[in-house]
Amino acid sequence: MLKGQSLADVTTRALQGIAGLIDKEKPDMIMAQGDTTTVFSAALSSFYYRIPFAHVEAGLRTQDRYSPFPEEINRRLTSPLTEVHLAPTETARRNLLKENDKPETMP
Repeated sequence: MLKGQSLADVTTRALQGIAGLIDKEKPDMIMAQGDTTTVFSAALSSFYYRIPFAHVEAGLRTQDRYSPFPEEINRRLTSPLTEVHLAPTETARRNLLKENDKPETMP
């Protein structure tokens, strides 16, 4: 964390850092938990590298894109990049199904 950093700064540094780890480790899958900007960045990096992404706590929604900010939009942007949705509740699972995620992606 840097004093006065913007979300763009966090996203840029996270993408660069994750890319470095991917280049070094060559993972078969990437998994992240939560709804932070770094989770979204991990999902986006996975997509860029064509590595499957698993999202723990998938499908949580408030239906208000600005609340909580920026977590709600991170959730919504992460879902289409995810191959394995690990929804913590039946409501979260239903949210994913409403967004046209396939049931077979939700073990």
